[in-house]
Amino acid sequence: MRTETNGLKSLLSVTRPFAVTEGSYPTSERRRRVGETSKIITMSQFDGKWELESSENFENYMVAIGVEEDKRKDAHAYLGDKSKMTYEICITGNDGCFKVDTPKGQKEIKFKMNEEFDTLTLDMRPIKAIFSMDGDKLMEVQEGPGFKTTNTRTVDGDVLTLTMTSNSGVSCTRKYKRV
Repeated sequence: MRTETNGLKSLLSVTRPFAVTEGSYPTSERRRRVGETSKIITMSQFDGKWELESSENFENYMVAIGVEEDKRKDAHAYLGDKSKMTYEICITGNDGCFKVDTPKGQKEIKFKMNEEFDTLTLDMRPIKAIFSMDGDKLMEVQEGPGFKTTNTRTVDGDVLTLTMTSNSGVSCTRKYKRV
């Protein structure tokens, strides 16, 4: 017997988790359904608006991924610690959306989990990107001409930590607070 649970209904309008009673599905099906519900709960921790508070090794990271010098200066002004840039993250089921708001303007990225898509970096270079979940981490891999970077997002309370690591091993850690 399957029964709908309303506990997660408010979190997700598309995905409707089910409570599975013992014996209603084979063991592998029960594990799969419970695992899907857990994944949804984990992804919801990223939802909300986040404001940049600090950044470590941003300049070296930008050099490692090939951002030109004049654009790095702009990046410090528009994406640096004092810029008050924000991310708004919304993930519902497999659909995700990032809204980036900087003093220079806004950008919105819509994506489906585990599906590669074409987009642009904030300095307007064409890339392919893909988002996925790895436990409680929201992973993003970006690949463009001459570089690849892996971006790992984690949440601890009201702090989102973004660690960006270039294919050459140079990392930048950025911390955001929930607003």
